[in-house]
Amino acid sequence: MRWKGLDVYGAVIWDRLYGVPSELGRNFDRTAAGLTLEVDYLVHEKLILSSRFDQLWAGGLRDQKRDGSVLSLQAKFYPWQNIAFFVRDSVNLQSFVEGSPLRNWRNQLFVGIDWDF
Repeated sequence: MRWKGLDVYGAVIWDRLYGVPSELGRNFDRTAAGLTLEVDYLVHEKLILSSRFDQLWAGGLRDQKRDGSVLSLQAKFYPWQNIAFFVRDSVNLQSFVEGSPLRNWRNQLFVGIDWDF
């Protein structure tokens, strides 16, 4: 969807696992869902600012599953049409959980190059 100078888009995903062994029974949540919302703003023909929110409602073993929420801010500079330099900062909005790959971090800073061909 476009609104003024903004591009707004998102996705919703819902998963359901079939054929779970009966031994897992009530200890296993067979459903999971995810939500992504992103807003891009074209500041200049060569500069895009973005913000993105990701939410995961996890499934799996009930005593091990962890939901996740991440907020990311990004700036992309396009010196050429198909190459962009970017900096992105992602913040874990949930509490830190050492044993969870989804939540065992607090902040991630990425710097890189996107090359589309």
